[in-house]
Amino acid sequence: MKRKYLWVLALFLASFSAAFLPEKVFADYDLTKMDVTAIVNSDGSLSMTRKIVYDFDDSANGVYYTQNLASGQKVSGQSVEVKDLASGKTVKPALNNQADSGNVYHFNKDGNSYKFKVYHHVDDGKVQVVYRYKISGAVDSYEDASELNFKIVGDGWDKEISNVTATVRFQDKKLSFLKGWAHVNANGHLTVDKEKGLVKAEVATLPEATFLELHLLFPNSLVSQNKKQHSGEIAAKVVDQEKALAKETAAKKARHNVYV
Repeated sequence: MKRKYLWVLALFLASFSAAFLPEKVFADYDLTKMDVTAIVNSDGSLSMTRKIVYDFDDSANGVYYTQNLASGQKVSGQSVEVKDLASGKTVKPALNNQADSGNVYHFNKDGNSYKFKVYHHVDDGKVQVVYRYKISGAVDSYEDASELNFKIVGDGWDKEISNVTATVRFQDKKLSFLKGWAHVNANGHLTVDKEKGLVKAEVATLPEATFLELHLLFPNSLVSQNKKQHSGEIAAKVVDQEKALAKETAAKKARHNVYV
Protein backbone atom coordinates (compact mmCIF):
# COMPACT_ATOMS: atom_id res chain seq x y z
CA MET A 1 0.00 0.00 0.00
CA LYS A 2 2.82 2.34 0.84
CA ARG A 3 4.39 1.76 -2.58
CA LYS A 4 1.04 2.57 -4.22
CA TYR A 5 0.86 5.94 -2.45
CA LEU A 6 4.43 6.73 -3.47
CA TRP A 7 3.61 5.95 -7.11
CA VAL A 8 0.54 8.24 -7.05
CA LEU A 9 2.64 10.99 -5.48
CA ALA A 10 5.28 10.62 -8.20
CA LEU A 11 2.62 10.92 -10.91
CA PHE A 12 1.22 14.04 -9.26
CA LEU A 13 4.65 15.67 -9.04
CA ALA A 14 5.37 14.85 -12.69
CA SER A 15 2.04 16.36 -13.79
CA PHE A 16 2.61 19.45 -11.64
CA SER A 17 6.10 19.98 -13.09
CA ALA A 18 4.89 19.59 -16.67
CA ALA A 19 2.16 22.16 -16.10
CA PHE A 20 4.37 24.84 -14.61
CA LEU A 21 7.76 24.45 -16.31
CA PRO A 22 8.43 27.26 -18.82
CA GLU A 23 7.59 26.58 -22.45
CA LYS A 24 10.47 25.54 -24.69
CA VAL A 25 11.98 28.30 -26.80
CA PHE A 26 12.49 26.02 -29.77
CA ALA A 27 9.62 24.26 -31.53
CA ASP A 28 9.20 22.54 -34.87
CA TYR A 29 9.41 25.10 -37.65
CA ASP A 30 10.50 25.71 -41.24
CA LEU A 31 12.58 28.61 -42.54
CA THR A 32 10.55 29.74 -45.54
CA LYS A 33 12.35 32.99 -46.38
CA MET A 34 15.48 34.98 -45.55
CA ASP A 35 16.16 38.46 -46.93
CA VAL A 36 19.45 40.05 -45.89
CA THR A 37 20.66 43.53 -46.81
CA ALA A 38 24.08 44.91 -45.89
CA ILE A 39 24.70 48.62 -46.54
CA VAL A 40 28.38 49.51 -46.78
CA ASN A 41 29.17 52.66 -44.78
CA SER A 42 32.01 55.11 -45.33
CA ASP A 43 33.89 53.82 -42.26
CA GLY A 44 33.94 50.26 -43.59
CA SER A 45 31.12 49.03 -41.35
CA LEU A 46 27.96 47.24 -42.48
CA SER A 47 24.42 48.26 -41.53
CA MET A 48 22.57 44.95 -41.48
CA THR A 49 18.87 44.19 -41.89
CA ARG A 50 18.12 40.47 -41.68
CA LYS A 51 14.49 39.35 -42.20
CA ILE A 52 13.72 35.71 -41.42
CA VAL A 53 10.32 34.03 -41.80
CA TYR A 54 9.72 31.13 -39.40
CA ASP A 55 6.75 28.83 -40.09
CA PHE A 56 5.80 27.15 -36.80
CA ASP A 57 3.87 23.88 -36.58
CA ASP A 58 3.35 24.18 -32.83
CA SER A 59 3.44 26.73 -30.03
CA ALA A 60 6.79 28.26 -29.09
CA ASN A 61 8.11 30.98 -26.85
CA GLY A 62 10.62 32.50 -29.26
CA VAL A 63 13.63 32.03 -31.53
CA TYR A 64 17.42 32.24 -31.52
CA TYR A 65 19.83 33.90 -33.93
CA THR A 66 23.66 33.93 -33.80
CA GLN A 67 25.84 36.33 -35.80
CA ASN A 68 29.38 35.00 -36.20
CA LEU A 69 32.14 37.54 -36.91
CA ALA A 70 35.83 37.67 -37.75
CA SER A 71 38.33 38.54 -35.05
CA GLY A 72 38.21 42.21 -34.07
CA GLN A 73 34.74 42.86 -35.46
CA LYS A 74 31.91 44.05 -33.21
CA VAL A 75 28.13 44.38 -33.31
CA SER A 76 26.36 47.52 -32.11
CA GLY A 77 23.04 49.36 -32.45
CA GLN A 78 21.02 46.16 -32.41
CA SER A 79 17.21 45.98 -32.43
CA VAL A 80 14.56 43.33 -33.03
CA GLU A 81 11.10 43.44 -34.61
CA VAL A 82 8.53 40.64 -34.77
CA LYS A 83 5.59 40.55 -37.19
CA ASP A 84 2.74 38.02 -37.23
CA LEU A 85 2.19 37.51 -40.96
CA ALA A 86 -1.39 36.31 -40.51
CA SER A 87 -2.66 39.27 -38.48
CA GLY A 88 -0.10 41.86 -39.62
CA LYS A 89 0.53 42.83 -35.99
CA THR A 90 4.07 44.06 -35.28
CA VAL A 91 5.85 44.32 -31.94
CA LYS A 92 9.33 45.52 -31.02
CA PRO A 93 10.76 43.42 -28.18
CA ALA A 94 12.80 45.36 -25.61
CA LEU A 95 16.34 44.40 -24.63
CA ASN A 96 16.17 42.66 -21.25
CA ASN A 97 18.75 40.00 -20.44
CA GLN A 98 17.03 39.12 -17.15
CA ALA A 99 13.47 38.41 -18.36
CA ASP A 100 12.61 35.11 -20.06
CA SER A 101 9.04 35.78 -21.17
CA GLY A 102 6.97 38.45 -22.88
CA ASN A 103 8.19 40.53 -25.80
CA VAL A 104 11.84 40.89 -24.80
CA TYR A 105 15.15 39.75 -26.23
CA HIS A 106 18.53 38.79 -24.83
CA PHE A 107 21.73 39.97 -26.52
CA ASN A 108 25.11 38.58 -25.46
CA LYS A 109 28.63 38.26 -26.82
CA ASP A 110 30.15 34.79 -26.88
CA GLY A 111 33.70 34.72 -28.26
CA ASN A 112 33.50 36.04 -31.82
CA SER A 113 29.72 35.54 -31.89
CA TYR A 114 26.76 37.67 -30.86
CA LYS A 115 23.65 35.82 -29.79
CA PHE A 116 20.04 37.04 -30.02
CA LYS A 117 17.41 35.18 -28.01
CA VAL A 118 13.95 36.57 -28.78
CA TYR A 119 11.03 35.79 -26.44
CA HIS A 120 7.72 36.09 -28.29
CA HIS A 121 4.86 33.61 -27.87
CA VAL A 122 3.70 31.90 -31.06
CA ASP A 123 0.87 29.35 -31.27
CA ASP A 124 1.57 28.35 -34.87
CA GLY A 125 1.82 29.94 -38.32
CA LYS A 126 4.32 32.30 -39.92
CA VAL A 127 6.25 34.94 -38.03
CA GLN A 128 8.81 37.33 -39.51
CA VAL A 129 11.66 38.37 -37.21
CA VAL A 130 13.76 41.36 -38.29
CA TYR A 131 17.24 41.79 -36.80
CA ARG A 132 18.97 45.14 -37.32
CA TYR A 133 22.54 45.87 -36.24
CA LYS A 134 25.87 47.29 -37.36
CA ILE A 135 29.06 45.26 -37.91
CA SER A 136 32.33 47.18 -37.55
CA GLY A 137 35.57 46.52 -39.42
CA ALA A 138 34.05 44.57 -42.30
CA VAL A 139 36.02 46.14 -45.19
CA ASP A 140 39.76 46.06 -45.98
CA SER A 141 41.18 48.87 -48.15
CA TYR A 142 44.29 48.58 -50.32
CA GLU A 143 46.02 50.99 -52.69
CA ASP A 144 43.92 50.04 -55.71
CA ALA A 145 40.59 48.79 -54.29
CA SER A 146 38.61 47.86 -51.20
CA GLU A 147 37.58 44.30 -50.44
CA LEU A 148 34.56 42.82 -48.65
CA ASN A 149 34.71 39.06 -48.04
CA PHE A 150 31.68 38.26 -45.92
CA LYS A 151 29.59 35.19 -45.06
CA ILE A 152 26.33 37.06 -45.29
CA VAL A 153 24.48 33.86 -44.35
CA GLY A 154 26.37 31.61 -41.94
CA ASP A 155 26.42 27.82 -41.81
CA GLY A 156 25.01 27.41 -38.30
CA TRP A 157 21.48 26.53 -39.39
CA ASP A 158 20.23 22.99 -38.70
CA LYS A 159 17.43 23.38 -41.26
CA GLU A 160 17.38 24.27 -44.93
CA ILE A 161 16.35 27.83 -45.79
CA SER A 162 14.01 28.56 -48.68
CA ASN A 163 13.96 31.74 -50.79
CA VAL A 164 17.25 33.33 -49.77
CA THR A 165 18.11 36.81 -51.03
CA ALA A 166 21.33 38.50 -49.91
CA THR A 167 22.16 42.04 -51.06
CA VAL A 168 25.11 44.34 -50.50
CA ARG A 169 24.33 47.99 -51.25
CA PHE A 170 26.59 51.02 -51.46
CA GLN A 171 25.75 54.59 -50.55
CA ASP A 172 26.65 55.75 -54.08
CA LYS A 173 25.46 54.65 -57.50
CA LYS A 174 27.14 54.57 -60.91
CA LEU A 175 30.37 53.15 -59.53
CA SER A 176 33.56 53.30 -61.59
CA PHE A 177 33.99 49.54 -61.07
CA LEU A 178 32.42 46.73 -59.09
CA LYS A 179 33.38 43.05 -59.12
CA GLY A 180 31.57 40.33 -57.21
CA TRP A 181 31.59 36.60 -56.64
CA ALA A 182 29.41 34.31 -54.53
CA HIS A 183 30.49 31.08 -52.86
CA VAL A 184 27.68 28.70 -51.93
CA ASN A 185 26.94 24.99 -52.02
CA ALA A 186 23.68 25.47 -53.93
CA ASN A 187 22.37 26.68 -57.26
CA GLY A 188 21.64 30.39 -57.50
CA HIS A 189 21.99 33.63 -59.37
CA LEU A 190 24.27 36.60 -58.77
CA THR A 191 23.65 40.17 -59.98
CA VAL A 192 26.52 42.69 -60.01
CA ASP A 193 25.20 46.13 -60.94
CA LYS A 194 27.67 49.01 -60.73
CA GLU A 195 25.06 51.46 -62.06
CA LYS A 196 22.76 50.77 -59.11
CA GLY A 197 25.63 50.18 -56.71
CA LEU A 198 24.62 46.71 -55.52
CA VAL A 199 25.43 43.02 -55.56
CA LYS A 200 22.58 40.56 -55.03
CA ALA A 201 22.64 36.78 -54.64
CA GLU A 202 19.47 34.70 -54.92
CA VAL A 203 19.25 31.05 -53.85
CA ALA A 204 16.01 29.06 -54.03
CA THR A 205 17.03 26.56 -51.33
CA LEU A 206 20.07 26.79 -49.06
CA PRO A 207 20.83 23.39 -47.48
CA GLU A 208 21.29 23.12 -43.73
CA ALA A 209 24.77 23.88 -42.37
CA THR A 210 25.62 25.75 -45.60
CA PHE A 211 26.96 29.30 -45.85
CA LEU A 212 26.51 31.96 -48.51
CA GLU A 213 29.60 34.13 -48.92
CA LEU A 214 29.95 37.30 -51.00
CA HIS A 215 33.37 38.49 -52.18
CA LEU A 216 33.45 42.05 -53.56
CA LEU A 217 35.93 44.58 -54.96
CA PHE A 218 34.97 48.26 -55.23
CA PRO A 219 36.47 51.81 -55.22
CA ASN A 220 38.22 53.10 -52.11
CA SER A 221 36.20 56.32 -52.34
CA LEU A 222 33.14 54.43 -51.07
CA VAL A 223 34.86 53.79 -47.73
CA SER A 224 36.94 56.94 -47.41
CA GLN A 225 36.88 56.81 -43.59
CA ASN A 226 37.87 53.16 -43.32
CA LYS A 227 40.61 52.57 -40.72
CA LYS A 228 41.60 49.13 -42.03
CA GLN A 229 44.19 50.30 -44.55
CA HIS A 230 46.79 47.98 -46.13
CA SER A 231 49.76 48.58 -48.40
CA GLY A 232 49.99 46.99 -51.83
CA GLU A 233 47.36 46.16 -54.42
CA ILE A 234 44.62 43.57 -54.12
CA ALA A 235 42.42 43.55 -57.26
CA ALA A 236 44.54 41.37 -59.55
CA LYS A 237 45.20 38.88 -56.73
CA VAL A 238 41.50 38.48 -55.99
CA VAL A 239 40.57 38.08 -59.65
CA ASP A 240 43.25 35.41 -60.11
CA GLN A 241 42.15 33.69 -56.92
CA GLU A 242 38.52 33.55 -58.01
CA LYS A 243 39.44 32.31 -61.49
CA ALA A 244 41.53 29.52 -59.99
CA LEU A 245 38.75 28.58 -57.59
CA ALA A 246 36.18 28.45 -60.38
CA LYS A 247 38.49 26.33 -62.54
CA GLU A 248 39.19 23.93 -59.70
CA THR A 249 35.51 23.63 -58.90
CA ALA A 250 34.58 22.87 -62.49
CA ALA A 251 37.38 20.32 -62.85
CA LYS A 252 36.43 18.39 -59.71
CA LYS A 253 32.66 18.83 -60.21
CA ALA A 254 32.46 19.79 -56.56
CA ARG A 255 29.19 20.53 -54.82
CA HIS A 256 30.54 23.96 -53.91
CA ASN A 257 29.59 26.37 -56.70
CA VAL A 258 31.05 29.72 -57.59
CA TYR A 259 28.86 31.84 -59.84
CA VAL A 260 29.42 35.31 -61.17
